[in-house]
Amino acid sequence: MTNRTRRIRRHLLLLCGVASLSSNGVAADGTLAIVLDKSPTRQTVTLDDGRTLKITSTTQVQTAQGDEVPFEEIPSAESDRGRYAVTGAERIEYEATEIDGRWVADRIILRPVTAQ
Repeated sequence: MTNRTRRIRRHLLLLCGVASLSSNGVAADGTLAIVLDKSPTRQTVTLDDGRTLKITSTTQVQTAQGDEVPFEEIPSAESDRGRYAVTGAERIEYEATEIDGRWVADRIILRPVTAQ
């Protein structure tokens, strides 16, 4: 990795929409976030932590069980007049590499919130 800077941050997302950082981390290998929007033409997802991730042919997108998921099936929050309806299905865990100020997703795992 010559010009690549690998940064992994961990976030704890509360369902009420408040995000707070945790120095201990939430996930073993990645960051938790909510997908607010996705662009099929640009192959990007916009997250609630302010990042936009580029999805490439080398990005691994899968369920928690390891099944591959096509870009089109990544759930995103419903938007209505600037507000988002979050059900919990839009939650992902991700690892990304920052390249020249842009984030490229290395791995995305769908981590929907489930009722207990």
